[in-house]
Amino acid sequence: MKKLLRFSFIVLLILSFQKLMLGQSSELQYLSHLIKENSDTLNFNKIDSITTLFISQHPKIDETEFQKQINNLYTEDNLEQLVIYYFISGLYYEKDANYITAIKAYLTSIEFITGSNSNNYLVYYKTAFCYERLGYSQKAIDYYLKSVAYPDINANKLVEIYKNLGNCSIGLKKYKQSIKYYDKSYQAAELIADTITMIKTVINSGNTYLRAKNYPKATELTNKAYHFAKENNYYLGMAFSKFNLGLIELETNNYQNATKNLKEALSIAQKYSINYIFVNSHLFIAKSYLKQKKYRKSLNYIDKYIELADSETPNSQKLSAFTIRSEALLNLGNYSLVIRNNARLINVVDSILASNQEKYLKNIESTKTLEKNIIENKLLSKELEINRLKIIQSKRILWLSIFVFALLIIIIAQLFYTRKKQNKYLNKILYKNRIIAEKNSEISQQSEEVIRTNESLVEYQQKLETKVNDRTKELNAALEHAKQESELKSAFLKNISHEIRTPLNGIVGFVQIISLNNPEIEEKYLKIIQQNSYDLTNTVDNIIELAEIETSEIKVDVLKFRIASFIEEIEKKSFYVRQNLVKEDIDLKLNRNNIKQESHWTTDKKLLSKILYHLIHNAFKYTEKGNVTLDFNLDNSKLSIRISDTGIGMDKEYLVKIFDQFLKIENQEKLFRGTGAGLTIVKYLSQKLNVIINIQSVPGKGTSILLTLS
Repeated sequence: MKKLLRFSFIVLLILSFQKLMLGQSSELQYLSHLIKENSDTLNFNKIDSITTLFISQHPKIDETEFQKQINNLYTEDNLEQLVIYYFISGLYYEKDANYITAIKAYLTSIEFITGSNSNNYLVYYKTAFCYERLGYSQKAIDYYLKSVAYPDINANKLVEIYKNLGNCSIGLKKYKQSIKYYDKSYQAAELIADTITMIKTVINSGNTYLRAKNYPKATELTNKAYHFAKENNYYLGMAFSKFNLGLIELETNNYQNATKNLKEALSIAQKYSINYIFVNSHLFIAKSYLKQKKYRKSLNYIDKYIELADSETPNSQKLSAFTIRSEALLNLGNYSLVIRNNARLINVVDSILASNQEKYLKNIESTKTLEKNIIENKLLSKELEINRLKIIQSKRILWLSIFVFALLIIIIAQLFYTRKKQNKYLNKILYKNRIIAEKNSEISQQSEEVIRTNESLVEYQQKLETKVNDRTKELNAALEHAKQESELKSAFLKNISHEIRTPLNGIVGFVQIISLNNPEIEEKYLKIIQQNSYDLTNTVDNIIELAEIETSEIKVDVLKFRIASFIEEIEKKSFYVRQNLVKEDIDLKLNRNNIKQESHWTTDKKLLSKILYHLIHNAFKYTEKGNVTLDFNLDNSKLSIRISDTGIGMDKEYLVKIFDQFLKIENQEKLFRGTGAGLTIVKYLSQKLNVIINIQSVPGKGTSILLTLS
């Protein structure tokens, strides 16, 4: 620490002295003098320290003067100082959070790095850091790995780089790779006895196993982190460990243990002012109590969480909080507060959907900008390389010209001195003239080579410009495609808003009618409230499933199960759907063919159940009278399931595009509510399980859907 302070003081003195000596020169020239003194060794660590101190005193850079300095260095063919100036440019842009331009500067600096100086790692580290800030995890990993390839890298920086590699791997959902990098970070921290970093690394590893749903390993590492933190009186680590243990217990349905661990985390956070744990513990304790059907306690904790939440709280957590509060209030019978709470829930859903749309468009624009800058950077690098070759060729020609000129002077002097002996030395003179002619021929050949090289470089530059134009057209096409997707999502958002508000308005209206205490109409309107509540729940569930599909978070878990028990579960779900859609007058028929008690099938039971749920839901929804029939048939190595109804049916034009996103079927007499998301989910899950779907339908008579599993 003393050495660092002494070094900083010396730099300040040098800056002040340089300023006095140079008078009215620009601030950038002071920095230039300092850098030239360190350019022989190209010590990036020292340059980083000098520049960081300089930036704190001069936060704005004179870009015109800066470009002039670069042009001078280019003219002098001083590649070492050129590397340094681009590196400093990157530091300035990084400080202003202009990461794309910073990356461009760092990549240009990398283009001209020569040798294997051990501190060159810093340029790659800075590039990776900017990519990580922009969310390009794979690019960040590539450059972090290049930075750790240098053997003499600073130990503290090595710990940080491996931690960042672990974080980036989580962003790519490469959990095994993430664990590997966290282990390396732990080992590096252990070598320098950095206990706090070791504890944080163990907590990160536990979190990674939790994301990968490896709960035993997540529990083991999180318990280890807690005891490690407790031994070292590291209360932040203790709070996070207990908090994570609570989340693990919630995931494994151990709600009492989850409540216990979360309350311990809350106590530690309250005592030592750890705000993040203190606020979020209330949310998950409320969720745990809700699962235990302790609705009053759940309501107390969720109200406290909503009170503590601020503008920085993610909308997804707010959505979860209001959903928990709605369910608790509904079970406590407080319908008026349910209505108010659901109104706030709708605002959060609208905010989430709008935010996701904005992020989507920003990501497309950011990607386009970054690719454009990378292409410009490559063109700049080629241009600099061309100019560098020109300089080298010019120097060669200059030296050859000097050599020839000197040789001619020597020959003329020799001729003058030996004029009287001309006949005697005539043969020698002719021999030397032949040498001169050969040299001139070599010079001509080299000049022709330079011309040919320049022509090929011009041709290459033209080809490169053509590629840039082609790439620009591709990017414009991608942007147009993104706009079309945005319009589709906007239509879906309007439909979702309508589908949530319609059942809510029904609930509000009929609750007001029930409040009149008229026994004759109370049962009738309670059924309507039940149907609208079911529609609202089904809409929210479809939104969540679509979000999981878009983020590719749905995984296939193949297990062996008894078909008979599975059919019983489907039958119960069918009755549940019929009851909630208030379709008791529609008959449910269920047939089993060649299915015995011991018959088994192997697939993802949960995802298959979801497919059947959506199809059965549609069968009841679009059937006004008649029946819905489920046929299960086991034939050798094939299991077939047929869902038939006597509903409104579909025209052939709908059968062709039935699985398009958000499509709804309408008849001429009545419009049925719905987002059209159910069949989109069915299509995605069927592709996951390799289920073949065959649909037959007659308008006005009904629809028959056959699922075939091999």
